[in-house]
Amino acid sequence: MRISWQRVKPGMWLEFERRYREFSHSQLQNTDPKARWLLRDLDDRDAGYTVSIWNSDAAMKDYPTAAIRAQIAAQFSGLLIGDPDRPHSFEVRSELP
Repeated sequence: MRISWQRVKPGMWLEFERRYREFSHSQLQNTDPKARWLLRDLDDRDAGYTVSIWNSDAAMKDYPTAAIRAQIAAQFSGLLIGDPDRPHSFEVRSELP
């Protein structure tokens, strides 16, 4: 699992969300990640997290190629405040139904 935190310019969350969906759909031909979520902070409406679930640690580590990073930078240009938080990677140890 990979989790990243983002802050968008004030009032730009809906545009960020639209672009996030567009980018995620453009990546569906890839087998990874197998699931993605966009979480909006309830206390700070201009911030949130992205969560992705991967089939393997290797796939997660291999994903952020220079080409993918360039696509992400172009997709979210002008929306983010500062650099996106460095993604944090996790091993899922327990899953509940």
